[in-house]
Amino acid sequence: MKIGIDFDNTIVNTSETSKKYLDKYKPGNNLKSYHELSDEEEFYFFEKYYEEITNNLEVFENVKETFKFLKDNNFKLVLITARGGNIPEMINVTKRFLEKKDIVFDEMIFDVFPKGKEAKENNLDLVIDDTKEVIDDVRNRVAAYEDSIR
Repeated sequence: MKIGIDFDNTIVNTSETSKKYLDKYKPGNNLKSYHELSDEEEFYFFEKYYEEITNNLEVFENVKETFKFLKDNNFKLVLITARGGNIPEMINVTKRFLEKKDIVFDEMIFDVFPKGKEAKENNLDLVIDDTKEVIDDVRNRVAAYEDSIR
């Protein structure tokens, strides 16, 4: 079985970590998430902080153990993420983070959203993602599960 797994807010705490930097970026804001920024503001925010944010992410509990179990039982794991679209260097930063945390994928697909087309083209049997829009798109093509791995 080949499983596509999202990165941000699925295996790591991106929103929680980003909020700390959002408070630096816009002091005194009432924003709960970077998703509340305009597209242009979100780009500038991540351009400024993506490396610090990524390097300070925490992997959710049991992710490494779950991945090891799946790999030991011959599942193929595919990172499928929107990361890297506007900031290509984010791909390398993400790869280094995964390496440092000893999280291994068989394949990595970057810069895709909402992911249904790529899930089908890459023969994924299941996609795990935290975003409803992605799940709705994927669900028409492959099995999907909406949640984070915790």
